[in-house]
Amino acid sequence: MQRRSGSGAGRNKYVKSGVAGHDAPGGKKPSALPKILRPVFGVGVVLLAALVVIFLIGKVFPQTAQIVRLEARVTDNIQAFGDSVLYYDGTTLVCVGSNGKSKWTYTIGGGADFSTDGTRIVLWSGAQLHVLDARGNATFIDKLDNTIRMARVGGTYVAACIGDSTTASVRVLSHTGSLLETIDFSGLYPLDIGFFSNQGQRMWVLGLDLGSNAPITKLSTYEPGRMATGAVEFNDELAYRVYPYNNLLMVADTSKIRAYNYKCVEQTSPAAITIYGWEVRQVRTVGRDTHALLRPMLSMAGGLFSSLRLVTNASQTAQPIRLLTPCFAGGLSEKGVYAIGSSVVYYLPYGEKVLRTTHLTYTLTDFICMLDGGSAVVVAGQDVLILKLPTK
Repeated sequence: MQRRSGSGAGRNKYVKSGVAGHDAPGGKKPSALPKILRPVFGVGVVLLAALVVIFLIGKVFPQTAQIVRLEARVTDNIQAFGDSVLYYDGTTLVCVGSNGKSKWTYTIGGGADFSTDGTRIVLWSGAQLHVLDARGNATFIDKLDNTIRMARVGGTYVAACIGDSTTASVRVLSHTGSLLETIDFSGLYPLDIGFFSNQGQRMWVLGLDLGSNAPITKLSTYEPGRMATGAVEFNDELAYRVYPYNNLLMVADTSKIRAYNYKCVEQTSPAAITIYGWEVRQVRTVGRDTHALLRPMLSMAGGLFSSLRLVTNASQTAQPIRLLTPCFAGGLSEKGVYAIGSSVVYYLPYGEKVLRTTHLTYTLTDFICMLDGGSAVVVAGQDVLILKLPTK
């Protein structure tokens, strides 16, 4: 048997030194699919890792709240209107939704003012009185016999304070303009007016006694068109805020919050609560609870504070809320308490004790009002913004 010899013995004639067989002519080539899948798989791993990192960052640093810019100026009269915003620009009342889009406008001219109960609006300019519904339609326009200083609208009545500080009176009208009653307040300077009890069928007036050497405030209640129902004077402390709770009136002065019935008789339930050194800044009713948000009277330089208090009438408790950094404003939504700083928003749901924090990528300089639905109207420099507040 003849044996082959030489360096090429036993080799495939298509295999060359340093060249793999599958790359040689006639060599067996594997599928190209693994080559394609390898980079795709690598990219998938990178994307997955990136998503995990973003998720973890989002947990540690929550996303910045959403903002919408309003056409209003910082100097305009801007007020909340449910989940919308009302602002008077010097000639026209404008209603804007939380998305920043105009809903309607109402032209009244210069020198006007307005107030709202959240569903209706009363405007006044000189002696002219205008009452609007939620769509900006006038339900009646009337001219009173004297300059209007202040007006309020409720579920049943409209009240307008006319005259000067020594000859003031309050006209009570229906929503269609029928005059129901004129209440004389000579010698008493009306500070505020409001409605309460059974769709606002009762009225209260908080006034300052001008004939006294010491400041004396007086709360009076009425059933318009029928009779005065009660009155109470505050001689030692200056009463400055009245708000309804069920069919009662809660009166905040410089030392306490007390409850009164429609005859102005102080009640033991809910009991009086001491708030010395604190002032009521906002009130909101949520279900059966009425919450009052308090901030320190003596704030730090620049109006900053590091703590708030939440008074809930159902339990008549004052919950302390300590902030991680100083803030310049606080507000109440349907779901909880907010504190707003220049670049941070703190949120505390009702009934909880742990603050949630959202850091902002822009600087806020002022706060105007809270809207329904978890938004606030704020200021950043010369811009008026609707800020969608965090809820988690």
